[in-house]
Amino acid sequence: MLRNLLRFLLIAFVLLAVRYLVVAIRNALTASRRPQPPAGRRPGSVPTEGTLRQDPVCGTFVAEAASVKETVGGAVVHFCSTACRDRYRQQG
Repeated sequence: MLRNLLRFLLIAFVLLAVRYLVVAIRNALTASRRPQPPAGRRPGSVPTEGTLRQDPVCGTFVAEAASVKETVGGAVVHFCSTACRDRYRQQG
């Protein structure tokens, strides 16, 4: 009787450990596929209202209030992220 109870507990423990490993591996694989926010931004802090401006580097439309701004030749250029702004600086 005690031997059967110990076998049951061992099997239950092994099954829980295997399930934990499968879930951990699945989460690790799907985390690498999730889109990452652009560099220089915090998720959830981006205004979504206002005039949209197009990023000259990647073509993304971004709200004027949320854009990264750079004055070039007296005109304000709007970027979706600091990475695009830096790429624009390298190009020019």
